[in-house]
Amino acid sequence: MPSSQKLSTCGGGICCVFIVHGQRCVFAAENNFPCKIGKIIISCYNFL
Repeated sequence: MPSSQKLSTCGGGICCVFIVHGQRCVFAAENNFPCKIGKIIISCYNFL
């Protein structure tokens, strides 16, 4: 899979789904947790 950024619904809120180098990191929008893969840091922000 090519590197891509997608948004999908989760529970009753919004989830950030990041696909980087074939790895997927899913974060609930309620929390602001960064995803660190190697030297790549991706943050998930609250869209609500």
